[in-house]
Amino acid sequence: MAKVDILMPVYNDQTYLKEAIESVLSQKGVNLRLVIVDDGSTDSTPDIVRQFHSEKILYIRHSANKGQLEALLTAASYVEADYVALFHGDDRLLDDRCIHEYVDICERENVDGIYSDLITINSKGEIIGRIKARRDVSNKTLIHLLANAGGNPIPDPFFVTRKFFFNYVVENYIKWNMPYWFCVNEESFRVGNIKYVKRPWYAYRLSEENYVRSEIGRFVAANGVFRTIVTLSKFVHLPNFYFLDPRLKRKLWRVTGRFREISVSSEKYRRQVWELLRIVSKEYGFERDENEYYRAIFSFYESKRTDNPRVLYIKNISDTHVYLGKDVNLFYKDLRDKKLPDIFKYRSLSSHI
Repeated sequence: MAKVDILMPVYNDQTYLKEAIESVLSQKGVNLRLVIVDDGSTDSTPDIVRQFHSEKILYIRHSANKGQLEALLTAASYVEADYVALFHGDDRLLDDRCIHEYVDICERENVDGIYSDLITINSKGEIIGRIKARRDVSNKTLIHLLANAGGNPIPDPFFVTRKFFFNYVVENYIKWNMPYWFCVNEESFRVGNIKYVKRPWYAYRLSEENYVRSEIGRFVAANGVFRTIVTLSKFVHLPNFYFLDPRLKRKLWRVTGRFREISVSSEKYRRQVWELLRIVSKEYGFERDENEYYRAIFSFYESKRTDNPRVLYIKNISDTHVYLGKDVNLFYKDLRDKKLPDIFKYRSLSSHI
């Protein structure tokens, strides 16, 4: 029987945690383990977990809050199963056979992973709607992602093979805070063989307590969108009309988007990134001068001067802490508390550092 490791990063999720754990332990026909990483909760989370005397639960606790991605990286070091899933502590699985059926589909279809629409529930656990996912994952999906200003058309809760998890999800999603289903580096891109299935498995809770509604949650989400835009814009060229007439873009981008490698020092690349960042700022409701991070990014891509390249050469960085995507929570706190190393502080980017 195939094994499944379900990774659950939690932080002060006491309100819904018991329900979430019960929905996992009730799964039938599958050999699973629930890996809970408590990211320094200050509520009754540890006591709730201890109520479950189950060999299926592995509980790890951070001494301090480091952020969801750091918690997932910790969980990744314990992964041993054939399949890996992400599950949040305030959500629930829809029924007691969904994991078994997803394993069956993966093995029958020989895919890297599967996904579906998300069923939305309220604070009382009542079904209130559905978040529809794109029906396929292909190179065109990358165009869709960029044309929607980094908005991910594939739900974040993943269900993937162990191989795909370690080859792509850890590097792309956990370490660099970008969508889990593609991998882009300096020279190429690849999307996973991820299959859409009609049967939902995941109930996503919408409440005022959602992490993404908090100030830090908004910052973390925007950071991931920024990185996705900057990275994909090297390979995906959007037509000029996309930035001129919003009435046309939804109708025409599907047939006019092109995969075309763009030099990161080119004006075309700069303009595309700049325009997309402006769209994101409106959607997330922040101003460029809200903090040094936003101000530096906007200034870097706004300038049309030829003496302001899109690449910075930074010297003497060996003794400086470098923040990866997974460190976005720490970066936010250091930014807020004005503790960033000098090299990260905003300055004119017209010359090399």
